[in-house]
Amino acid sequence: MRVREVRSDERDALLAIVDAAAEAYRGVIPADRWHEPYMPRAELEAEIAGGVEFWGAEEGGRLLGVMGIQDRGEVALVRHAYVAPDAQRKGVGRSLLRHVQGLARKPVLVGTWAAAEWAIAFYRRNGFALVPGGRKDALLRKYWSVPERQIETSVVLEAVLRSGRCFCGALRYLLRGAPLTLYACHCTDCQTRSGSAFGLSMWAERDALEITQGEALRREVARSDGRRSVWCVCAGCGTQRRAAVSGRRAGAALGGVSPTSGPPAGTAGPNWAGGGGFRRTAASARSTIGEPIGKAGGTNTMKIVKVGENRRA
Repeated sequence: MRVREVRSDERDALLAIVDAAAEAYRGVIPADRWHEPYMPRAELEAEIAGGVEFWGAEEGGRLLGVMGIQDRGEVALVRHAYVAPDAQRKGVGRSLLRHVQGLARKPVLVGTWAAAEWAIAFYRRNGFALVPGGRKDALLRKYWSVPERQIETSVVLEAVLRSGRCFCGALRYLLRGAPLTLYACHCTDCQTRSGSAFGLSMWAERDALEITQGEALRREVARSDGRRSVWCVCAGCGTQRRAAVSGRRAGAALGGVSPTSGPPAGTAGPNWAGGGGFRRTAASARSTIGEPIGKAGGTNTMKIVKVGENRRA
């Protein structure tokens, strides 16, 4: 599957995907907001003329889904995101969302129907957060051209951006959305690398984690089990940032994310990445960080949950 711009001669296919996928709204959204076809051709032409760029996910020469991105000055809007019913739950929507987010170098907003709980859940899983009601209405009036009735029955979600840095501050990065996983690994390699009982890291989609400042040097290290690990480190202080794995994922030191960026989903803070001891609830080399469980010696203690496989060498 690849993501590419939708061609002008594919508008019939685009409209067919929109109308087929929009059937999920029938009987769910307010009756006075439903119409057939769900997107008339004239509306599509007007949206394109208004600056909406449509991207499609293609496999075997067939469009599986479409998603638009629209530059609105201070922000970018995700517009008209639809996946063909027989291609849903296969990562099509996620691939499209990651692609259009990568095109935007500014805050990203998306609007959808308040009753479309499945759509809201999709965006929340992919690093978006619901905007409170009062601010939501103001955003819809400022950046969308929709009637008051649609403002009343819609929600807005915004992409969460988190910034991070190395120890010396020369290397900085930006994480768009939520990480795929957070984990504390206590294999002997991570113990040796970190000089601690375990190493804390997070993984994200490769195109969601971007170096915005500085130079990262590539290092290849032999592990105790004979395999080789590839790392990216700051050229100045040597802070480690893992390189891509299988071409799809990238990692970063968990403690490098700025507290002012807000904690990733599944963590709590403000001192979510620092503070002191962690209590391990099971012998596991790979886990994600959960909610605080209290104080220990005046520092935050956090519980490690969602036990994964033990990878101790």
